[in-house]
Order: sequence, then C-alpha cells, then structure tokens
Amino acid sequence: MLKYYKKEASGVILYKETWIDNEQGQYIIHWGKYGYQGKVKQVLLKEYTSEEEYFRLFKEECEKENYSLIPSDEIYQVVIQFPLASAFGNKRDKWLQEKIEEYLNEYLGWRGVGHVDGFDIGEFKLNIYCKVIEPIKAVSCIKTCLKVSHLDLTRCCIASRKQNEEEYTIHYSLKKVTTFQL
Repeated sequence: MLKYYKKEASGVILYKETWIDNEQGQYIIHWGKYGYQGKVKQVLLKEYTSEEEYFRLFKEECEKENYSLIPSDEIYQVVIQFPLASAFGNKRDKWLQEKIEEYLNEYLGWRGVGHVDGFDIGEFKLNIYCKVIEPIKAVSCIKTCLKVSHLDLTRCCIASRKQNEEEYTIHYSLKKVTTFQL
C-alpha cells in the first residue's frame, strides 16, 4: 500500500492511497478528505505491464499534485486504554480487543486516518495502538467508531504522542485523569 497526504493552505488534509486487490485482479485507488470516507476507483491489473510500473506512475501523479509521504517523525501514536478486572484480562477482554482492532482498522482506513498498530494486555490494562498523522481528528473518529459499534467508549481513556516523544496528551476520558501511563 502507498499512502500520500497533502495539506492545503486552508489547513484541510487530503489523502490518496492505493493497493492491490489480487482476488479481484485490480488496483484500488482511494482518496478524500482526512477523517471522512473517501472515493474509490478500481483499475484492472492488466492495464499495466507490472506492479512496479503502476506504483511508479501513482507516485509520480501524487507528487505532481503536491501529495507526499509522511516522515516517520511526524506520525502520532494514539492509545485507546481500557481498565481490566484482572491483570491479563479474560475472554470478554480478548473479544473486545479483537473487535476494536477489526472495526477501527475498517473505520480509520476508509477515512484516510490511519490504522491499528497492535495491542498489549497486562497490569490490569488493555492498550490498543493506532498510527495516525493528526491526533485530534483521529480521536474524534475513534470515539465515533467505538460509540456506533457499542465497544465500551465510556470505559476507555484515549491519549496520543508523537512517535519519537515520551509524554502522552490525554484527549478523552469520562473519568477525570491527569496522567497517562501504559
């Protein structure tokens, strides 16, 4: 998958991405406004002589339109943290982790926001990690996804940090929280 972004003078972030759907024999192109469901176009694999040619042309088109890849030091980690009743959780906590990963990957991906990048369970906490490029809109999308999917939004705390920083900023918690720790 290749994913490019561009920030317009107004501050609006746009995304444009592509990947291969081998089952359908096509390239998928997905673009839109960051945080909103975008548009999709399919292109048959046979329209290009090779994957390399397709991806090279896609990259050139994006760069011509002033889209660029996001450097890793500008990527944010968002953590959705749930308290657990036991140190390493139970069956329901494992189910919750799997459902959140599934729904968030779908929700964030189709809005150009980011993706789930793993989880950990321990010390009476379930942490689900997401990689995003703009945490405020990402947190809004995460809250919406958890709410409409009935996945315990009221129990979680959501915080973010830049990939290369140590300290988290708390964005959401129903309970008053002043510090965030993994």
